[in-house]
Amino acid sequence: MTTSNAEDARAELLRLRDSIDNIDAAVIYMLAERFKATQQVGHLKAAHQLPPADP
Repeated sequence: MTTSNAEDARAELLRLRDSIDNIDAAVIYMLAERFKATQQVGHLKAAHQLPPADP
């Protein structure tokens, strides 16, 4: 592998790793939002004496 090819590969790896980091951050954010929504569902069901699981 030539120096130029190795440098290109390293640059591409950095770009891909940045993309993965961005995706990870989005997934974590969405999971946190989902957790908030499920907590609200739980509180609402408890307040109205509804069963925890839907039929």
